[in-house]
Amino acid sequence: MFRNLKIRTKLTLTFVSLIVFSILAISYVGFHIAKKSLKSTRIAELKSISNLKVNRIETFFLERKGNIKTAQGYYNIKTNLPIVTQFANDRTNPAYIAAKRILDGQLRTFQTVYGYRDVLLVNPGGEIVYVTNEAHAEADLDHPLPDPDGKAFEEGKEGTYISVVFLRIRNKMEGSDFGILITAPAHDFRGKFIGVIAFEVDMKPFYEFIQDTTGLGESGETLIGLNKGDHALFLNPLRHDAEAALKRKAIFGKIYAFPIQEAVQGRNGSGLSIDYRGKKIIAAWRHIPSLDWGLVAKIDTSEAFATITNLRNITIIIAVAGIMAIVAIAVFLSKKVAKPIQKLIEGTRRISKGDLTYRINTKAMDEIGELAASFNEMTFQLGESKEKVEDKTKEIKQMLDELTAKNKEMEKFMYVTSHDLRSPL
Repeated sequence: MFRNLKIRTKLTLTFVSLIVFSILAISYVGFHIAKKSLKSTRIAELKSISNLKVNRIETFFLERKGNIKTAQGYYNIKTNLPIVTQFANDRTNPAYIAAKRILDGQLRTFQTVYGYRDVLLVNPGGEIVYVTNEAHAEADLDHPLPDPDGKAFEEGKEGTYISVVFLRIRNKMEGSDFGILITAPAHDFRGKFIGVIAFEVDMKPFYEFIQDTTGLGESGETLIGLNKGDHALFLNPLRHDAEAALKRKAIFGKIYAFPIQEAVQGRNGSGLSIDYRGKKIIAAWRHIPSLDWGLVAKIDTSEAFATITNLRNITIIIAVAGIMAIVAIAVFLSKKVAKPIQKLIEGTRRISKGDLTYRINTKAMDEIGELAASFNEMTFQLGESKEKVEDKTKEIKQMLDELTAKNKEMEKFMYVTSHDLRSPL
């Protein structure tokens, strides 16, 4: 089929095909290089955010461990915790009142300075015998620590312990809020175990810096989770799900929320994934060994790659405009190339009909121009040859005419001579 096309059409198709292929190839390669570069940049940004927040979390809890270590050495706790334990059932006793006043003077200041929701002292039997926050006294005194798995006291007897996040339901005035306990053993001056010191941490300010979306655009967020055996439990409210804390989970092995599954199982990483909403995301995830938590910083790919999407659209527009311009140029150039060839074809037709006066007028200095000049030279030579042949033909015809005339004269002479010989004088 291609062989049957005119040369102008062949030139146009060939030229356009080569240019279009080149444009598409360059656009494709350029787009993917730009996308890969942008992906690397986004991952680097997310890694930076996740590392920053992991460092802040570890620093946050390291400071609290330092606080409780300081409290373990307090003279007033070593002296007065046994007293409030002894008179826990008789809080009107002067000894209890005096011990509580001394503890209040030091521990309430401590609570205010370091921003704890409450400082609690627990007797060796696991019951709360002292709180700095009087609003909590009725609900907490003579009860176990409020962590749901009950490990805060048992683990706190052995060393510094950070509990799981829990939802603390208070009263109508305070409502409910999320908290965490940091516990450590208390000993008297002889090293005897006298109870457990507990700091109740309000998670609200903690969540504020976790949920800070600086660098995460309009769709990004940070989440923390805990390994619960067969799933990852979300520990904080989310930008797209304010009720996620302690409710939303990611089942291990499922495609959704893969990054938090990896993080709570002790693995760090980054890449493309699908989040708990079913949205495509790019994320970086980290394990936090000191807490055995996982942290994920993520952003929707639709936003993360918006720049490259716009670039792709612009590239398509430019490519289409370029192709249209190339087609126009190709048509023009093919016409310029094909026109002398068409004149050559016309010339051969004229020559075949005997017209040797036809000449190709072209100013081209390229091979087509040389071909046209050769054609004109050939036509000129053919014309001269034709004239020479015609001249020779005329000469031969003239000679033939002269010979014919002489033959006729000879015949006439022979006739007369023969007649005279037959008729003597």
